[in-house]
Amino acid sequence: MGDVVFLQIGLQDSATAVIEEFVMSCRVFERKIEQNVMFHLLNILRIKKCDSVVGLYKPTERNVNFADFYSKIGFKDLPNFESYKRYSFSLSKNSIKPEFEIETEIE
Repeated sequence: MGDVVFLQIGLQDSATAVIEEFVMSCRVFERKIEQNVMFHLLNILRIKKCDSVVGLYKPTERNVNFADFYSKIGFKDLPNFESYKRYSFSLSKNSIKPEFEIETEIE
């Protein structure tokens, strides 16, 4: 099937990770894989001692289906920045549940 998910994550500061890009093949989107990827990503960021995560979303014609993804899984709205919508998730106060189990490697 090839690559189905691409994530680009940066650090805003030592305790805040920023999901700069979350690209997923339309063949797998809305099949609960995106929730599972996020569940495992958030767990990895907890292990790495991050306190919060900011998710960026830049609306385009091709990603309309992703428009409310962050809100649906518990991220809170932040003020927009330039052409990006921004969302925040507190790792110490919140959690999300996976739809099914997948294996992850933490380096």
